[in-house]
Amino acid sequence: MSRFLTVVAAIAGLSLIVSAVACVKAWREVQGTQRELRAIGSANDFLRKTLGEMTVAIAAKDKEIDRLQRTGCNSLKQEQPRVPVRPEVSKSNAAWIWSRINTDERE
Repeated sequence: MSRFLTVVAAIAGLSLIVSAVACVKAWREVQGTQRELRAIGSANDFLRKTLGEMTVAIAAKDKEIDRLQRTGCNSLKQEQPRVPVRPEVSKSNAAWIWSRINTDERE
């Protein structure tokens, strides 16, 4: 009977070691994933801040363009018809642009 108990104890010990190794591997993978998520989160925050700053700058430039178009260099000259600063982007153009961006990233 003692030989049977020795074999059972050895099998239990080996299974405990294997499960501990698997647990350590899983923990390391979780830690790596958490680091990646923190990096992506900080990059997302940076992009959000930059996008906000760019939106404010574009709005200021639009106001400046509108002001310059109204005043003009020659006040006697008749005001020119307003030309849109940015062309309108249709849904099909936006889809095409998005497909080109995704294609460029894969290459």
